[in-house]
Amino acid sequence: MEMRQVNNHKVYRANRNRVFQYILRHDLTTRSEIAHSLNLSMPTVINIVKSLMDDGFVYEAGAAESNGGRKAVTLACNTRARLSVGIDITLHHISVVFVDMKGAAIFKQKTAIPFERTGEYYAFLARFIDGCMLSHGIDPALILGVGVSVPGRLSGDSRTLLYSHVLNESDMLCAELEAYLPFPCRFCNDANAAALAELWNNHSIGTAVYLSVSDSVGGAVIINDVLYTGGNQLAGEFGHMTLVDGGKPCYCGKRGCADAYCSASSLSSLTDGKLDAFFALLRQNHAAANESWQAYLQNLSILINNLRMAFDCPVILGGYIGEYIEPYIDALRGMAGRRNTFSQDASYIKAATFQHEPSAVGAALLFIEPFIAQI
Repeated sequence: MEMRQVNNHKVYRANRNRVFQYILRHDLTTRSEIAHSLNLSMPTVINIVKSLMDDGFVYEAGAAESNGGRKAVTLACNTRARLSVGIDITLHHISVVFVDMKGAAIFKQKTAIPFERTGEYYAFLARFIDGCMLSHGIDPALILGVGVSVPGRLSGDSRTLLYSHVLNESDMLCAELEAYLPFPCRFCNDANAAALAELWNNHSIGTAVYLSVSDSVGGAVIINDVLYTGGNQLAGEFGHMTLVDGGKPCYCGKRGCADAYCSASSLSSLTDGKLDAFFALLRQNHAAANESWQAYLQNLSILINNLRMAFDCPVILGGYIGEYIEPYIDALRGMAGRRNTFSQDASYIKAATFQHEPSAVGAALLFIEPFIAQI
């Protein structure tokens, strides 16, 4: 009898999660649609919906369109029943986003501040988040946690930044941030975080390479919709593939790395670190900006073609450059296609569908995804 009760409870919990996720994926639905789509009895659906409403995750959103009979009551997900914070830490900036249970960024803000592993820096970060919550009326009790995107290699439990060339730090602990933030924290590699946001936005990517081009160049390998991190969690370090033997110095201490030629900062350095300003000049057909952009595209096309030769799958271009690439993607495809030994069709190059602060959003999802799984 006891075993049967345990099994019944497991079935109920599984069905409750299925119902919630169905409502989450649909803007509006009804109890009868849920019962039909999930092959559940109406009494079961009614009972589960009531429990989800009692917990504040679902609400009745009004009457559905009538086909002549009694109007059904529509259901919607309270996507702001819980929120998560995502932070993207770079050498010169921090970006903060608040993400709801649908993975949507309900608020985001970026500010310039040099990274320092100091109490003053962490205190500023805490004040910045507090200010965001206060200005947008966000209840801290709804926050599940803070995901922190960082450029570097992490420990297996994502609680320690083992080493970051970009930040020039090692053995940095989540506990250092948690001393200033009243929420649990978890690190995520910045490129992996951006790829997680892309996967959330498109659940059927399959196999692809995600190339993150921001102030540093990184990436992620996605195999059957799952991130492949490698034997040492270093898969996707495309920024440190050698592009030019003995070429420009890279921040890592080597010469000729792809990062030295393809990072967004190689463009924004021409406009006082402002990437928007560079692309504004490009739209104005500014001669120096055009020359720099053409050289940049050539280098980027070499890197992308190398990835295509290695993985033979789509290459998704994201990061800061991904926000701006759409008007220029045909030119990039043309350059990459001419380098390809087997086919000049470079339609495999895709612009990321998640283009605004993907690393911060992906980091926030580290708390959203497991919470949804246990509802």
